[in-house]
Amino acid sequence: MTEEFKKTIDSTAVRTLVDQILDDHYKDEIEKQYVVSIVKKRFTTIAEKLKELEVLKANKSKANDVNPAYIELEQNYAILETKFKEIDTAKTAIETQLNEILAEKENVESLVMDQEQKILDLEEKLKESSQQPNTGSVGFFDELFRVLPDVVGVKMIINKEGDKALITTYPEPKVNDTDFVAALPPILFEGTSQELDSEFVPALCKAMESVGKVTLQIADYEKSVSEALAKSKMEAEKNKPKSTTKTPSKKKPDQPSMFKEEDEESNSNEVETSDETELPETGDSELF
Repeated sequence: MTEEFKKTIDSTAVRTLVDQILDDHYKDEIEKQYVVSIVKKRFTTIAEKLKELEVLKANKSKANDVNPAYIELEQNYAILETKFKEIDTAKTAIETQLNEILAEKENVESLVMDQEQKILDLEEKLKESSQQPNTGSVGFFDELFRVLPDVVGVKMIINKEGDKALITTYPEPKVNDTDFVAALPPILFEGTSQELDSEFVPALCKAMESVGKVTLQIADYEKSVSEALAKSKMEAEKNKPKSTTKTPSKKKPDQPSMFKEEDEESNSNEVETSDETELPETGDSELF
């Protein structure tokens, strides 16, 4: 606020200043407060004069002549009183609007602070995410292969009905125990796509892990039985006695006459052979 502004206000009439205040002529708050203080100061001076007029009123009955200046002051007093009421009303309205503006400003500032905090939180999360090593997401088959042994197969049938789906899963153990295979019930899953996305894989893996453990036990048992039978058969073949047979000697061809007697003597001998002796075969032993 400049000195030139103060001189301008000091030389302006009170009525003009009051009209300017009511018309919200002064945008700068400091200038407005200064103008209001000048008006109040002048009103205070007028009020003091009005008090003097009140004294004159009390002595009016004693006065022989009515002072023309008193009449003018009285008129001015009425005008100023009306103006003061208008100023008070305008001031109250301005204060109300100012309070509303301040309250709205606080709400806006609060919203801005909330948004800034959300942005900071998001930036922090993005920063943490960028610093963490990217290990990749675990997919359906990664989870299933983790618990599914080689001796178990899986067959699935998916039926969609509206926004839900029914998934029927048939475990297929690769073992010879037909009673165990036949006794396995299908595994049923039902739900929306969102529910199946979040719950199907963990539930299926848990069920297949249980089936896999039992199937591995049965497969190990069947393998041990098969190995024991094979070993028993090999031992039986190994211990089986072999047959013994003497082959008859062949007759010598005719010799010259000088050896005739010897040939006749040799021909008179009979070749002895032993009967083939056989033992009964030992069959495969029953282990179980």
